[in-house]
Parts: sequence; structure tokens; C-alpha cells
Amino acid sequence: MGIIDRDHFVFMKLKGFFRRLKVVFGDSVYGDGLPGWVKEKCGCILQLVLRPVKVKTFVVLPQRWIG
Repeated sequence: MGIIDRDHFVFMKLKGFFRRLKVVFGDSVYGDGLPGWVKEKCGCILQLVLRPVKVKTFVVLPQRWIG
């Protein structure tokens, strides 16, 4: 199973278990077409969380909540 297939599998499973799921936060590495696929196939939004500009080391990204 390739990386893309694995990602698709995970999102389909998530949607099956969490039917009210609307938004999922993900690392910017998933920006290559996966957000569109998630929207089309799962009906939810994959929002990518980007690291601050010019930061090259590990940084804790702000936690975001959806109400």
C-alpha cells in the first residue's frame, strides 16, 4: 500500500467512525492533492497547519478548536 493509498484509507475509516467530523487539521506535507480528495470523498475539510515563516527548527504550532 502506497502512502497516498494509506492516507485515503485512514480518512475513509475516520469518516466511518466519526460521522459528524467536519474539519481535520493536518501537517503541510499533505498539501499535494489530499485536501481536495478529502473534501470530495469524505465531505470534510483537511485544513493544513503551516509552520511560521523562516522557522527551521521544531516549533509547537498553536492548537485550534472548532466549536
